[in-house]
Amino acid sequence: MSVPLDIVIRPLNQENLCAAQRLVDATFPHYPWINRRLFFSVSDPRFLYRWALSAGWQITSLSDWVALDADNRVIGTVGVYTYRKDNNEACWLSWFCVDSGFRGNGIGKKLLQFAIQLARQAGKKYLRLYTSTHPSEANAHALYKKLFKITGKESERIYLELDLSKEVQP
Repeated sequence: MSVPLDIVIRPLNQENLCAAQRLVDATFPHYPWINRRLFFSVSDPRFLYRWALSAGWQITSLSDWVALDADNRVIGTVGVYTYRKDNNEACWLSWFCVDSGFRGNGIGKKLLQFAIQLARQAGKKYLRLYTSTHPSEANAHALYKKLFKITGKESERIYLELDLSKEVQP
């Protein structure tokens, strides 16, 4: 039986950027390298917007966060962003992951609760995400199935949505 760890969730910054990037790279090696570079926004936010717009993503806002343990180590990440196409109704979850050595301790649930809170505070009706069908994301899928409904599938992507008007407990 796992014991929930005490963590703090802080904004991604220059001090924790490298550790967060290593975690994302280790967790999502099957994603293209450039897609995992969203953390560049910390060093130069203009980079993200230029890149996202050139890629046709039309991202209108982005905030990235890290979960830190008692030793100030990055053990999880989560991001929330908006697209121009559905900016009035939804936030999107990004780079949601927990270090494999710390899984099963409630960290993912805390990060997801945090993202849900951010989306609600922004006045959004939905929290959306897409995930891959890659086997390494099976643990995340189990958590998503409890809260989100599948809204579509496309190649190796699964799109999900959480109605924020309903009470949920990850």
